[in-house]
Amino acid sequence: MITIKDKLFVLDTDKTTYAFRVMPSGHLEHLYYGRKIHLDSEDGLYEQWEFAPGNSSVYDEDNKYFSLEDIKLEISAPGKGDIREPALELVNPDGSFTSDFTYERHEIITGKKRDEGLPGSYGEDANVLKVYLKDNENSITLMLVYTVFEECDVITRSCVITNEGEDDISIKRIMSLQLDFDPGDYSFTTFNGAWTREMGKNIQKVGASKLVNSSSTGASSNRSNPFVMLGKGIYDEDFGEVYGINLVYSGNHYTCVENNPYGKLRLVTGINPQGFTWKLQKGESFTSPEAVMTYSASGCNTMSHGMHDFVNSHIVS
Repeated sequence: MITIKDKLFVLDTDKTTYAFRVMPSGHLEHLYYGRKIHLDSEDGLYEQWEFAPGNSSVYDEDNKYFSLEDIKLEISAPGKGDIREPALELVNPDGSFTSDFTYERHEIITGKKRDEGLPGSYGEDANVLKVYLKDNENSITLMLVYTVFEECDVITRSCVITNEGEDDISIKRIMSLQLDFDPGDYSFTTFNGAWTREMGKNIQKVGASKLVNSSSTGASSNRSNPFVMLGKGIYDEDFGEVYGINLVYSGNHYTCVENNPYGKLRLVTGINPQGFTWKLQKGESFTSPEAVMTYSASGCNTMSHGMHDFVNSHIVS
């Protein structure tokens, strides 16, 4: 179910809730992703600021009280103060790398058909939210696509970039999903291996350094599977909070988790930016692969079953 009240967007599955809002500046602030809760408003979910942290960059002259570096965002790009791992990196017609995508409009669609292009999910009962953002300085539109599969406790994400300007732009990086989390004790689980010994489970605490799981072999590869898990605090197969993230893509992939100096964690996943560039001419669009996310409050086993049900019902059947 997708509910929109004023500038608050709430995506509910049977057991989970995902929420974000449009800030006064027009940026999308991530508010919550976890066990299902009832939300009537954004009150109590977003941070309030009186001033930006000392050595950070404020957004602009009219918004001096915050920095994008210390806000949980739905999507982020370089040049306006957020120095964390970006979801997007574009080269504008004038050669600059600055992008600033703010809210323009949205629409809700019932049902998702099989895509004739990239592999992806589908379902007659799926609810699709499309949020359109605009970089007015460079005439670029970014559409964020959220698809809710209630019965599987799964939400998928992807994005579409469209060049509405007269001159070419270049895409250097386009992540399918960006997830920002509140400060906490997180563990990053990847599945790595080699020929005949795939899917070795590796668990690492997320500290001050970036952790990356990627493939640059031209395939998703037996070396680094594109499925990862992010656990919070103490968890095991049948206890605790865990998030599962997967990329529906068989090529070079990239997933990174990073803590910022204020303790907030960011996860991005998508096409590996290593060796990647894509030129967009006037009127052309580029669609990212679909990323799948799910959450369990009762350990890895419940999360795995939800992901399996989703794949069986909405990917391969």
